[in-house]
Amino acid sequence: MDDLNVKLEKLYKEGNGDYSGVLGRMRTPERVAKFLGFFAQDPSYETLRASVESNDWDNAFRAAHTLKGVASDMGFADLSTAASNVTEEFRAKRYEEGVLLMPLVDEYYKLAADAIAANL
Repeated sequence: MDDLNVKLEKLYKEGNGDYSGVLGRMRTPERVAKFLGFFAQDPSYETLRASVESNDWDNAFRAAHTLKGVASDMGFADLSTAASNVTEEFRAKRYEEGVLLMPLVDEYYKLAADAIAANL
């Protein structure tokens, strides 16, 4: 097994993600690494946090929705689910309920982001 594959397996284990699922969709470790780089640069999480802090619910909804999809595509199912739950609360205009769910988004995002930073 090559070094990149080993790094990615470690990254996904630390980030609580599904490497085999992502590798199955993307076909090569190099492509997975490339898209992890895009994930690390994606502003959705920061936009979500800033929008929640400023009560900008339209942007918070869009950012949570985008984060849900990006996390799902990259195999971070827990983050995707947490962002999806926030998305649905914001879609229903239950903003306080959505804000109460943000700690899980924060936790799972930090796991994924820290794993990427430590391993790529």
